[in-house]
Amino acid sequence: MKEREIILINSYLESSIENLEQSISSILSSDRKLLINASKEELERKNLDQYLKYCRDNLKHQICGDSKLRSIIESNKSSIEIVVVLVDLLAPYVGSPPAAMVSTLLLKKGINKLCSGD
Repeated sequence: MKEREIILINSYLESSIENLEQSISSILSSDRKLLINASKEELERKNLDQYLKYCRDNLKHQICGDSKLRSIIESNKSSIEIVVVLVDLLAPYVGSPPAAMVSTLLLKKGINKLCSGD
């Protein structure tokens, strides 16, 4: 992975869950031309919720069954290393938000939570 990508992942890791969600929501909102009578915040929240619901099964399938990822998590590798593996797994499935941003959000929210179905 390039140094620029590592710096970007670090910036995502330093962000709060709320900031990552807001960034993803903004990206999703700018990708859609929604003609709904709602506030920007309502649209962004709805877009994020729909996006995560839509992607959940694909993301869960890619993440929870991957032995390389499980091995890295169990060996207590750094968060950056975990995000790098997640990016490789998720890039084909996340759409317009950067895969590193989505991967970091999933790491922060808890991969085990996603895989356990909570």
